Amino acid sequence: MCLQYIILVLVVFVAQLVGGVLAFVYREQLPGVVTNGLTSTLSNYGGFSTSDMAITKSWDFVQTTVSHHLSQYYVTWSSSLPYHSVPPLWSHDL
Repeated sequence: MCLQYIILVLVVFVAQLVGGVLAFVYREQLPGVVTNGLTSTLSNYGGFSTSDMAITKSWDFVQTTVSHHLSQYYVTWSSSLPYHSVPPLWSHDL
């Protein structure tokens, strides 16, 4: 039991170390990758399919937890949302 725990902790440590090294090596490209990944999901916000509802819930969670850090994305929101959707928190901050 103790050996299994040590192996699990070691695997998690190595995974975190590899992730940190990769983030450092690709630090120049990381903001673009994150931005493109996030903005590509905005067109599905407010949809009615199962995956669109999951995206909507995820974005609502992001808005309620870190909305003041992401306020630069309001312009992207306003140009990509369907006519019946309104960003819950960002629209009143401007």
